[in-house]
Amino acid sequence: MDKRLRYQVRCQVTLAQLDCGQVVGLHQEEHQVTSYTAELNELFVDLCDHFRSPRLLGLQILSIRRQRRMLRRIRPLPSALMVVR
Repeated sequence: MDKRLRYQVRCQVTLAQLDCGQVVGLHQEEHQVTSYTAELNELFVDLCDHFRSPRLLGLQILSIRRQRRMLRRIRPLPSALMVVR
């Protein structure tokens, strides 16, 4: 079994509603994101990259939970079988 560290991040994103380049309103969304980065500072960079937008006004982290995930090794499928996702 392979152990990989992951973070569950709950955050709130504030986006501008634009009309002809002017901010006419705000819209807030809550997101839950999973990241497999090893370092917390990399996690913040990943979040900024994920939500990067000209409309982004704010990114507030509501919670961060660290979890270990156990991955099982799976036997390869016979060559006659194909998995489509």
